[in-house]
Amino acid sequence: MGARNVRATLKESFLRSEIVQVPRTQNTKADSLARSVRKQPSFVVYMDQHLPVWFTESV
Repeated sequence: MGARNVRATLKESFLRSEIVQVPRTQNTKADSLARSVRKQPSFVVYMDQHLPVWFTESV
């Protein structure tokens, strides 16, 4: 599935979205997962400094 198809599917699936910060103390499962991932070696070899076009386009 190409990036355009993913974007179209997401647009159809969500009528609205909201970003909410949840304190770690109120989300212990996510906090535990985040801590365990930080201990793992990174597999990201290269990441471009610019975001892909499909990521920066407004929905």
